[in-house]
Amino acid sequence: MLQILKGTHFNFIKARKKAFILSLILIGIGIVSLIIRGGLNYGIDFTGGTLIQLHFDKPISTEKIRNA
Repeated sequence: MLQILKGTHFNFIKARKKAFILSLILIGIGIVSLIIRGGLNYGIDFTGGTLIQLHFDKPISTEKIRNA
């Protein structure tokens, strides 16, 4: 039988507590970031609407476009 790596023994059961703690920390960070940011930031795909991209020959300010 072809064996690429020899002597690869890793005790996964021994590392389960560390992996569990790391997972809980990462999940906690994710939940806290959702609370701080005020929820999910849905893109236009989920909120509906139209995305329009305009290209101008000369630079124009955002205020001029909003006031038009």
